[in-house]
Order: sequence, then C-alpha cells, then structure tokens
Amino acid sequence: MRKTVIAAVLACAMVAPLTACGMDGAGSAAQKIMDSVVAGDAKAVAAQSVMTQQFYEKVNYLNVKPAKPVEQVEVGNSQKVGDDVRSVAVSYVVDGKKQDVDLIMRKEDGNQWKAVNPVLFRMVSAVDATLKGAATTSDAKYAMVPGVYDVQTKGSWYEGSWKETITADSNFGKSMGTGLATFGHMNALKATDAITTDQDIQQDLANEISNLSMCQTLKELYLNGQDFALVVGKSIANACRYDVSEVNSTITEYSAKPDSDGDFNITFDAQVTGDVAEFKDGGESDDEWTCQSVSGAGNPTQCARFVPEQYEVKGLQAKCDINNNCRFVDVESTLTAFADVIYAGHGTD
Repeated sequence: MRKTVIAAVLACAMVAPLTACGMDGAGSAAQKIMDSVVAGDAKAVAAQSVMTQQFYEKVNYLNVKPAKPVEQVEVGNSQKVGDDVRSVAVSYVVDGKKQDVDLIMRKEDGNQWKAVNPVLFRMVSAVDATLKGAATTSDAKYAMVPGVYDVQTKGSWYEGSWKETITADSNFGKSMGTGLATFGHMNALKATDAITTDQDIQQDLANEISNLSMCQTLKELYLNGQDFALVVGKSIANACRYDVSEVNSTITEYSAKPDSDGDFNITFDAQVTGDVAEFKDGGESDDEWTCQSVSGAGNPTQCARFVPEQYEVKGLQAKCDINNNCRFVDVESTLTAFADVIYAGHGTD
C-alpha cells in the first residue's frame, strides 16, 4: 500500500508539475488557466473564462510566447462562495514583482469550471511596433496575459527592439491599456544606411534649404547692414533672389544612435540648382544688371545680376527624427555657408 501511494505522488509530480495534486475541480481549472498564462496564450485563457464585460469592438486574444513568462505560480485551495461558485487565490511573479489575484470560478454547462472576468488580461495597442513571434501589425489592438515580451519596430531607415512588461489590468475592457510605441524606447533604435537615400529625408532637407532666409543674411553679412547696396526699388528684398528649383543631398555621415532628444545627427553636402549672384565691376543699371556705388578708392561701382546655376555647399549639419522631420543644427552657420557660395565676391568693403 505504501509503495502505491509513493508511486502515485511521483506520477503526479512527473505528469503535471504545474498542477497541484489533490485539487478539486475549481482549483484544477484555475491551475490550467495559469498554465496558459505561463505560455502567453491569452486565447486559451479566454476560452477557459466567462467574459461579461462589454467591449466597443471585438477583442483579439493573442497567443505569443513570452521572452520571460510569469514565475513562481501558486494556486491555493478553492473556497466556496455560493452554489457552484468558488474563489481560488493565485499569486505569481512578473518581471520580479509579485502579483495576487482571486479567481472566481463558476461551474458552467457540462460541469466545466471557468473563471468569471479574471484579472489576467491587458489591452495592448500596437502603435508603431509589433510583437516578435506573433503575426501582429501596427495600428491594431490585442488582449494579452502577463509576462515580458519582445517588441520590435522597423522604419524606412531605422530599426530597434526592446522588452515590454505586460501586467494584468483590473480595468480591462474599460481602460485604454498599453501602447507598443517607440516613444520612451528611443535609445533602443539605430539608424541604417537607408537613411542616406531615404526620399522623405531628402525632401525635408530640400524644404529646409528652400526656406532659408538668405536675403536677410545678404544684408547682414555682405552689405554691412546697408539697405542701399545692390538696390532695386530701394528694397533689399527686390535686390535679392533666392529661388531654389532642385536640391540633392548626399549624406556623408550619420549617427547610428539618437541623441537625448531622439534625433539622429547627419552631415551632408547639398547640390542646389537656383539663382546665384553674378558680379562685375563697373557699368550701369539696365533690365539685366543692377549697379550700385560701393565704398572704396575712386568711388567704384559694382553690378550684379542673378542667374540660374548649380552650386554645392558642403559639410552641412542637421538633426532628423524618426518622423523624417529635419532641422539644421545651427541655422546661422548654415546661412553663412550658403551665403559664402551664393554671394561670393560681393561686399561693400
């Protein structure tokens, strides 16, 4: 008889290591639910539950293996709280933190014990990231069970991965839940070589170059602040032209990791097609040339006209975020770099 008891105990430990031997039906059902939680199978947990919450949309219960499942699962004895209703105390550890929950088990048709609205789910929205190992897409919502999961993201020129801790939400069905997003995980991202040819980056750099305030820079840097140098209609705006028709940027360097603001630093050369000032000494104003007396020995005259030309400005520096918004690191030095090319040879000294 003693050998039979020992054999039975060993068989119980070998066959069902996560199931407490000697449990009643409610306790055993609670243990099976927690086995599904360990596996990351929210779909199986839902199948073993009675969900009475009202949802605005269909809930997609996700089955995905956790990178680190819940640990130290303990399922207590069931306590009667009513006819065919039991309460089972459960505890477990997720990402190093102990969690306690009482599962209300109810006997359903077919004498199956199921958990009523168990606090074992959290709604997760895939904002701009997805779960590794699951057929998930961005802009979708899923119900998940507790655990630590691998999350990944990939843009047109960046990629990254991190671990996300999912805990049970006591307001499941009412709260927004958790969003899987790169925000808050910027240090997990890295740029790839695709940044050097990305068309959205190219377009935003072109826009930034086209919007430079070059005429004000001409006045400040090359006309000593005078409004009447190279004048048409006594207005510096009429005398200056900054029309950019085409920009091609060659990114020569980029930072693999973002800075503390989440921006990636780039260095690039800009090949620009647009109006450039062409100068000559002496002459008179006409429909093509604008001439102005400038300071110097003999009261010299300088004339200029603006002609379309292709030019290059090297060593420009900008910051770009993952939404392809770029801005110059130092606008003033950028303006000076362009002015040195566009207005080369012009000045009042």
